[in-house]
Amino acid sequence: MLLFHEPLLLIVGITAYCTVWIFSTSNHSELVHILALWLGFILAILAVIVWIGFNVLGDFQYISVLWDNLFYYNFSLTLAFDGYSLVFFMLTIIIMPVIILTSWDYAFGSIKEYVGLLVLTELLLILVFTVLDLFYFYIFFESVLIPMVITIFRWSYQARSSKAAYLLFFYTVFGSLFMLYAVLTLYSRIGSTHLFVLMHVGCPDIDQTTVWFCLFIGFAVKMPVFGLHIWLPEAHVEAPTPVSMLLASLLLKLGGYGFLHFSLPFFYKEKSLYVLCAFLLGILGVIFASGSALYQVDLKRIVAYSSVAHMNLALLGLFSLNYLGITGSVVLMVAHGLVSAALFFLIGVIYDRFFTRSLYYLGGFASIMPIFSGFLLFFMLANMGFPGTFNFIGELYILLGLKTINEAALIGGVVGTLLSATYSMWLYNKVCFGKLRLKPFSSICTRDSNNWLPIYDWYIDLSPREFSILFVLAFFTVFLGLNSDLVLNVIEKPTIYLVDFPALHK
Repeated sequence: MLLFHEPLLLIVGITAYCTVWIFSTSNHSELVHILALWLGFILAILAVIVWIGFNVLGDFQYISVLWDNLFYYNFSLTLAFDGYSLVFFMLTIIIMPVIILTSWDYAFGSIKEYVGLLVLTELLLILVFTVLDLFYFYIFFESVLIPMVITIFRWSYQARSSKAAYLLFFYTVFGSLFMLYAVLTLYSRIGSTHLFVLMHVGCPDIDQTTVWFCLFIGFAVKMPVFGLHIWLPEAHVEAPTPVSMLLASLLLKLGGYGFLHFSLPFFYKEKSLYVLCAFLLGILGVIFASGSALYQVDLKRIVAYSSVAHMNLALLGLFSLNYLGITGSVVLMVAHGLVSAALFFLIGVIYDRFFTRSLYYLGGFASIMPIFSGFLLFFMLANMGFPGTFNFIGELYILLGLKTINEAALIGGVVGTLLSATYSMWLYNKVCFGKLRLKPFSSICTRDSNNWLPIYDWYIDLSPREFSILFVLAFFTVFLGLNSDLVLNVIEKPTIYLVDFPALHK
């Protein structure tokens, strides 16, 4: 009965138990990875059951209350699904097993700690996407970056990992202080931070502007919005491939989800000021990040700036405050989660074989790695919003939503889309065509040390494991692109409610 009435408790309980078990077990890499994969399989079955039983015409469903208050304060840990949280929860369920499978060869040192941190991140993400109290949302929202800082600092193979970890930490702390002030202000004024109470009461007029800007900074750091994005390229460059996949596919979506649930519904005073700030930052972010991607030579930096551009395009759609724009933003965030994970994985494949990500040393891969080149072409086309992919639906909806709201924002979105096509095709051309410039480093491929590498490993195409990972991500990108109603129907009700919410029109 627990499975059908309170599946969220079962999902959270199983994930928490596996997290504790992994941290407490002995360091057997194969056993730990297999357990994490089995966890992903079990959660996928439960997620499908939840999806089938979800009523697209209803509001919050599968409501589960873990406790009513904390230390006699009115902070209720209540979990539930609405359309938005269900979509991002399903994205988490798809992406995390892929990341676990990717990490099979990356976790040098303590395997159980590495995999345990990934599973802990999955648990925190599930809680972030389902919790209904702003206080607990703040705790889980900020805590989810702690495992990322640890993995970047400890398991990075780059020399500047400490700088990337510090940037990630300090930007997170900077945003969290503003967000904490907003949470405490709302609690002092209203007496509760529960979502249902906030939806009924709304934010007091006297605190409208202050609270909105504090929440905006907290969410903007995670998204990341232009001006607060400096940490992202550094974090991606220094992070191991699984962590880069996790950052791009899931953690960047936390800011957008925060805007959907805790910013847009409750603030109506000086609405034009909010929209103007968001549009200005979004336009600058789309154009600046897309232009910056054209001048990078590190593959990870190119995809990192591409992620910044796409998330700022999603910001424009969110603050269009109409059905098409908000729907397109949610779709784009989900689609970007699939495609960005695949792109960072493909870059990891290159680095694993050739120990470089510089475009100066790459070229001619189509002749030696045709399957790899085919997947790279597919995901580059998806990244630029090619018809038939899920990205196309998201970008099209956003541009249609901006068309009736703000011409400057529309122009910025179109320019960003054109630049996305430019750097995507430019990158693919540099990597896959031309002369094969990269040769094995003889100093590495010797038998004089214990870490010698055989030369034939340099030019092999995708392994079965690598092919399976990319096939799964490509399948969902095309499947959702051709069957977008599966997502559009789920998010239709909360989007209509968000657009028609009385606070937005006062």
